[in-house]
Parts: sequence; structure tokens; C-alpha cells
Amino acid sequence: MSIALIDGVANNTWRRVTRAEMEDEASKCLNLERVSYADAGGDPQKFNSDINSFVAQGYDIIVAFTDFGDASIPAYRAATQAGVTVVPYISSLSGEVGTDYAANPYQDQIYIGRQWAHWFGKNGIKGNVVFLGGTPGATSSQRFMDGFKAGVAKYPDLKLLEDNYVVTNWNQADGQKAVAGLIAKYGEIASIASDKGPVTLGAVKAIQQAGLPVQPLPVAMS
Repeated sequence: MSIALIDGVANNTWRRVTRAEMEDEASKCLNLERVSYADAGGDPQKFNSDINSFVAQGYDIIVAFTDFGDASIPAYRAATQAGVTVVPYISSLSGEVGTDYAANPYQDQIYIGRQWAHWFGKNGIKGNVVFLGGTPGATSSQRFMDGFKAGVAKYPDLKLLEDNYVVTNWNQADGQKAVAGLIAKYGEIASIASDKGPVTLGAVKAIQQAGLPVQPLPVAMS
């Protein structure tokens, strides 16, 4: 058998860890003759092309991070119809198991986003809050943001500064730059929620450089 892992964007430590975990587990399976990896570099068209390429090469299993959400379902479906076991993971998709893919393991990201806001409210955090997400259009970040926004709405002492998640490309340097820009724009930020550990570290640096106190920052993934 052969297996391929595809990332929509792999510019962070978490993606390198997941790739290493997959390759480590695959090394224990003597029946796996080919173990491959592809990074679409943030390009949805390349992501679909990578799927098609692995299908053409005769791969039996394709595991894919759901960076581009439902937009990739046609590529998953075509691969499934070609006899490939396709498993998109991390975000819930609207496709049908057995038709569009074999399985779709996912986090309940909306619930997690609500829990971040709930944590703020229950711990007496007041004032301006923001949510730091990943790349533009990232499905996981958007769902975290949807939950976070709904949760913040229940706490009158919390004010959500940005209606959309703040793009950081899941990169520490971009996270620092984004938070520095938010501080310059709004002056004061009470707390920040983030879906990536390195981004959070960048946010802390920006806050410290501005001479502001560092409040707790809930993080989804390290």
C-alpha cells in the first residue's frame, strides 16, 4: 500500500510535527511501500492538483488537512471515485462519507471558540479582545472565530475589536506584526485568543514591546 499526506500550507511547527508523526507511524507498517508528502503553499488549485497527482500515481490512501474547506470536496470526491481512501481532517466538511471521502475526523472548533470567550468572561476579563487566526480563508480559523464571536456576545464587558479573525499566516513574525498593528490602531487590548502557539509568542512580544501588561491568552494548538 501507499499513503500520502497533503497540507494546504505548511509554514509552521504544528504541520511539521503532524508530518513527522505520520511518517513515524507509517514506518511501523511493513505493508506501506510508499509514504509521501505535499505542501500546497496556500494555493487551493495546487492542493487539488496534488490530490489528482497522487491519484494518478496510484496511491491507496490520501490524508489531507482541510485548509480550504468545502472547496476541495470535488477533488476528494474524484479521488474517492477512483478507489482511493481519502481522509480530510481537522474541520467538519459538508460532504458525504462514502461518497466524497472515507472519513472526516474533526475538532468541534465552534465549541472551542465559544469556550475561549467563556473563559474570558468567567475569569473577569474586561475590555477589548481579538482573535488571531491563520492564513486568509483558513476554514479552521473561521470556525474558531465564529464560535469566539458568539461567545463574546454573551459578555457585555468584552468588546470584540475585529469582526473577522486577524490573519497571521500561523507565523510568529506575522503574529507579532499583526498585534503591533492592533495596538497602534486601538491603543489597548485586554486579551487575545489564538489558534496557534507560535503566533501567541509573537503576540506576547508585541505586547511587551508596547510596554503593556500581558494578560492570559487561550491557545488551541501549540
